Amino acid sequence: MPATNDANEGALGEYRVAKRRWPNLTLAQYNSRKMYAKNNTGAYIIQAFDTPEKYAFLRKAAREWNKRESEQKRLEKQGFVDQELGNTNKTRRVEKKKKRDDAKALLDARLGALKPNLDPDQLAKSPGTVKDIDLQLEWHRRFDPHIPKKTILKRKAEKLDALIEAVNRLNNGEVKIAEAEEVSENGGDTEEDVDDEDPELK
Repeated sequence: MPATNDANEGALGEYRVAKRRWPNLTLAQYNSRKMYAKNNTGAYIIQAFDTPEKYAFLRKAAREWNKRESEQKRLEKQGFVDQELGNTNKTRRVEKKKKRDDAKALLDARLGALKPNLDPDQLAKSPGTVKDIDLQLEWHRRFDPHIPKKTILKRKAEKLDALIEAVNRLNNGEVKIAEAEEVSENGGDTEEDVDDEDPELK
């Protein structure tokens, strides 16, 4: 037995290339073509099919094979499988979107009730917990596009530095809270960022 699966992998690659060249090619037709070439069927036909009766027999056998509609049944079965798989994927997407929307609504509620600390000296002396810093960073992200993404800020010290810098930008007038809606529409966190949020924030 061969040590690798190269033969089967190569056959699958050939089938994919054939489907690109002939999109309407059925699996039965592809297999027939490969068998014809592999078994040297052309030379056998020239040698063995020397009478009209043999060709008539071959055509009859082909018609009987087509009457079984094996390819049509295979396509119908594959269609049911694809439809079921599509429904499953759709359900998963809907559930994921609902979870993401629920997390965003919960975060919006928490940010709406938040009283941010805008004193950089007080933040440096008493920053609070990592959860507190994360929540305040989320508040600033709504109108400050300069704050690094959560995937970049790994440690508490890095998050605190980013928060103090955001407070300084706000106090210096470099960013304005009135820009919140525009930034959230154009430069806010992506869906991946929402998925990566700390579960405690959700």
